[in-house]
Amino acid sequence: MIDKTIPEGPSAREKYWLAFSIPVGVGFGSSLVAFLMLSNLTINEETSFVVILILTSVFHLGHIALWPLLAVGLFLREGASGNHSSRKGALLALKCYAIWMVIVVAPAAWLATTMNGIV
Repeated sequence: MIDKTIPEGPSAREKYWLAFSIPVGVGFGSSLVAFLMLSNLTINEETSFVVILILTSVFHLGHIALWPLLAVGLFLREGASGNHSSRKGALLALKCYAIWMVIVVAPAAWLATTMNGIV
C-alpha cells in the first residue's frame, strides 16, 4: 500500500508563477481593460470628463505604477518570509517591467513628445 500524503499548500513552482503573474496580470491587465474601454468610448457632449480622466489614469498607472509596486511588495514580503521561489518570481516581474519600460514606454513617450504637432 502506498502511503503518500498530498502536500498542503502550493508548490515552489506555483509560488514562483503566482509571484510573477499577479503583478504583471494586475498592472498590465488594468491598463489593457482601460485602453479597450477608452477605445470603444463614444465621446460627445454627454460624455463625462471625469470618466475619461479616470480611465486615462487607470490606463497609465496600471503598467507604470501598479505593476512595479505589486512586484516590489511581493519581493519584500517573500524575502522576509524566506520563500525564495516567490522572491525569484517577483524579481522576474521587475525585470520584465524594466524591459517593458525600455523597449515600449520610453520610445513611445519620446515619439509623442518630439513628434507632437508634426505628425
